[in-house]
Amino acid sequence: MGTELSSAPPYQGNPDVSYTSVMEAQQGQGPEGQQAPAGTVPVAVEPGDTISGLMAQQGLDWNDPAQRAQFMADNPQFADAAGGRNPDLIWPGEVLYVRPVSPHNGAVPVGGPDGNGQVAYQNYQNGQPVGEPYKATPAANGQPTNAETFAPNGNAITTDKQGNPRDGYFVVDGDSRGNCRWVRFENGVRTEDSFMTSPYDDTADPEIDPATGAARIETDGNGMALNGPVSSTERTPEGTYQSVTSHYVNGVVVRTERGPEYE
Repeated sequence: MGTELSSAPPYQGNPDVSYTSVMEAQQGQGPEGQQAPAGTVPVAVEPGDTISGLMAQQGLDWNDPAQRAQFMADNPQFADAAGGRNPDLIWPGEVLYVRPVSPHNGAVPVGGPDGNGQVAYQNYQNGQPVGEPYKATPAANGQPTNAETFAPNGNAITTDKQGNPRDGYFVVDGDSRGNCRWVRFENGVRTEDSFMTSPYDDTADPEIDPATGAARIETDGNGMALNGPVSSTERTPEGTYQSVTSHYVNGVVVRTERGPEYE
């Protein structure tokens, strides 16, 4: 019941009534462009969902007057002052803001997009705000991109360009001379494994995956960048075989040596 914004079905309701769209939720907004309520979780409605069922998933009870009143305050399209939408009628594809009983971890939109399309986020850990609000470009999943935030389990993580926890090598700092330091992340957590590239030696900057921002490099079985020679055997178009030795620096091939062909 209910789903993340990235998996929301197309809106199937009356377009003329007040409702929160997926796009509005991704930008940290409510049904009429107001700021999304802090401390809530945006839930995209699926076919067959009910408000009472979605609240129950978060440990809430629709029949509790205080919890019902809080839901109405977080979703003013159902309040009498907003025209009194019938809460028994919700449509697939609209977004409801539900305030979980369990402590929330992660980034919560607290301000709409600015002229650059960035949204203001507030980080929460165990239900408490951490640090000051910050601006980041929202990803399709509603999470901030390239941001330091918290995973659902409360661990501090860094996101990639898709709003997911970083995995792989990413540039973390550099200087005006073109030197760059690359650090490996696992499930969003920074490791001690890193390397430097510089335009003044024979190391090369790896390609960057435009989707995630991670380096496109070859790694070993432990996820670490390959360094040194790696030998393999290839079959040629003529059907013969050939030994190939690739020399890696920081996961990038800098030289390839091919041996004689044999059958």
